[in-house]
Amino acid sequence: MKPVSATSSPGIVVDNITVTYRNGLTALRNATFQIPAGSIGALVGVNGSGKSTIFKAIMGFVPLAAGRIDIRGGSVEHALANNHIAFGPKHQSRSIADESRILDRSGPFQASESLTGCCVVQ
Repeated sequence: MKPVSATSSPGIVVDNITVTYRNGLTALRNATFQIPAGSIGALVGVNGSGKSTIFKAIMGFVPLAAGRIDIRGGSVEHALANNHIAFGPKHQSRSIADESRILDRSGPFQASESLTGCCVVQ
């Protein structure tokens, strides 16, 4: 079996998604990014920046008001039904410094940043 190249195909495509909760709060507006297949990525940002909402949308826990999410070229529903994706929440008891040692990134997390969890695409 050939290993998947990080440049071969998108693993996760988030295209212009907007999430509006039932109470009318728009928690995320026009988010767009790609994570190549075979790569490791992280969502890092300040509190309230939409990290948890992005993970919830990728996992199909919240509906999209606009946009699309593709996982390995298919829908979120297809990825979930075929066990192509899983979510591991970050436990609040772990410090950001502990998390930064786990991830390969160019520098430590800032005090105002938070890591929400991890999303695994198989």
